[in-house]
Amino acid sequence: MFVVPNHPASAAAVSSCIVWGVLLALLLPRVVGAEERIEVWGRRVPMRAVVMDRQEIEALAVWTVPELLRYMPGVDVVRTGGLASQVSLFLRGGNSNHTLVLVDGVRINDPLSGLADLSLLAVDAIERIELTRGPQGASQGSNAMGGVIHIHTRQATRQGLSLLGEAGRYQSYRQAAALSAVNDRAAFHLQLSRQQAAGFSIAAAGPAGQPPATDDAYRLSAAHARLAWQAAARLQGELGLQVQSGWRDIDNFAGGVLVDDPDYRQWDRSLQAHATARLELFSGAWQQQLRLSNFRQRRRLENGPQATTGCFGCAQQRGSHYALEWLQDWLSPAGPLRLGLLAQGERTANPQQRLTDSSQALWLESEPWAGPWQLALRHEDHDAYGGHTSWHVGLRWPMQGDWHLHSTLGTAYRTPGTRELHGPYGNPALRPERSLGWELGIARRTARWQVELAVYQQHYSNLLEYDAAVMHSINSGGAVSRGLELSLGAEPIRRVRLQFEYSYTDAYNRDTGLALLRRPRHKFSARLQRAWSNWQLQLALRHIGQRHDRGNVTLAAYTVGDVAVQWQWHPSLQLRLRVENLNDRDYSEVMGYHSSGRALYAGFRYTPGGGS
Repeated sequence: MFVVPNHPASAAAVSSCIVWGVLLALLLPRVVGAEERIEVWGRRVPMRAVVMDRQEIEALAVWTVPELLRYMPGVDVVRTGGLASQVSLFLRGGNSNHTLVLVDGVRINDPLSGLADLSLLAVDAIERIELTRGPQGASQGSNAMGGVIHIHTRQATRQGLSLLGEAGRYQSYRQAAALSAVNDRAAFHLQLSRQQAAGFSIAAAGPAGQPPATDDAYRLSAAHARLAWQAAARLQGELGLQVQSGWRDIDNFAGGVLVDDPDYRQWDRSLQAHATARLELFSGAWQQQLRLSNFRQRRRLENGPQATTGCFGCAQQRGSHYALEWLQDWLSPAGPLRLGLLAQGERTANPQQRLTDSSQALWLESEPWAGPWQLALRHEDHDAYGGHTSWHVGLRWPMQGDWHLHSTLGTAYRTPGTRELHGPYGNPALRPERSLGWELGIARRTARWQVELAVYQQHYSNLLEYDAAVMHSINSGGAVSRGLELSLGAEPIRRVRLQFEYSYTDAYNRDTGLALLRRPRHKFSARLQRAWSNWQLQLALRHIGQRHDRGNVTLAAYTVGDVAVQWQWHPSLQLRLRVENLNDRDYSEVMGYHSSGRALYAGFRYTPGGGS
């Protein structure tokens, strides 16, 4: 699963990182759990994560990860049709490839485009989602210009078996099975899931302006396995593997208009794997983590004899990312320190060519004297464009009554992909895209309620744009994104939970002053969760303001409501009911694309012996 390209520079870089890592390990041990990077380093400092835990995921009862992200602050999710359709993700106004997505620490951004296909991930395998907003290049590397989404999968905590089955409108079906085994030294979790639907036509028009003739179906399958064991008193090991595969019918453009295409289909397969070892020394004051990871993705587009449009890019495309990471944390007299060493590379291939590139990175994070400051510095050396340095500074001021102020200032970058550098229309002279951003906020947390208000501004430069005159991409564009985010959470009475999120985003092209496409200026979500002894009710409301789209089109604002009910009919059997788009709102997230109408889903979860 882990493949090192046949590239002398890559081999030399790996050897160099290992040698320097051995020397530096003697000077900089470690202090806190390396796996929970955002969580641990965000306890006292502003680089904090917004967390959606398993309880919230279960209460929402949605089928896909993008549907979960709609309820997280600062995230704009734009979907072209049904549940498995292509998703664009705009975090604080940035482009989709300006958000880094990790699954158990493994980067899943596609090396071909820099995008992460979240529609392939199975919700059933997720334990929690952590969202960190703002430039995170110093701690996370490339793509983290708008922020980071870190998805943690489920681990075995108890022996057990769980079965789930659901069905609903559009001939939609979902099945999942989970098995956990635990003993004194090891824990193993296996999750299998599958979903499919006959769907609806995502195109608003058929050929020659006729009504859509065919529904756009999909089928997705996923397998997740995770094994953790205690090899010795202070040595832990972990293996993780996720495999996703599926297909989805898509429609195509003809004459600049999206029309129904009965034979156009996209096939996808992806794999994420990691092997991790953690070692603690000196009563935990020095901790190390060595991680080997690999992500692979394969995509194929095909169009059949009934095609009403062409098929651009129908040939198979493959991409992979591999990484060897060494983290060390040390609790020193001057405060906690973290040192990171990384050697990584990418491969992309199609029938015409195969491309590879590699890079090495060294970074340091510190909380001087365990105080209110956080400092981070990272340098990455890429075999195509050379070196790049990013930094991050955070500060938190405690106030009276559990209130505190926080501020951050940092930079981030996105390295051009192998296809952008060396592909048919590539440009080896491309430089990394850059961002500089700041945030200022105030927050308070108590046992019963929480409030947070933050204002931010981010500047993007060196953005890649395709230049038709020279037939390749160039660095020319710039953009600005500024906004406000308000989050309110409360538990006014026992077993009642309220959550409200509001975002104001003003994202525009720095050169023309025009608003960036498909970013709503105003949006909010509200959730009410009520639990009884055997019942649980979740009411959710989302409002998305007007957005600009191509062709000087303004997409109308819309508001939709969802409701989910879960009844624990027996200790081993839970019955589930969910209504999506309760008000049956007709809306488009992208010009020319349909969205789902009111849909009812019902099912069960069976857990022999009780529990979840």
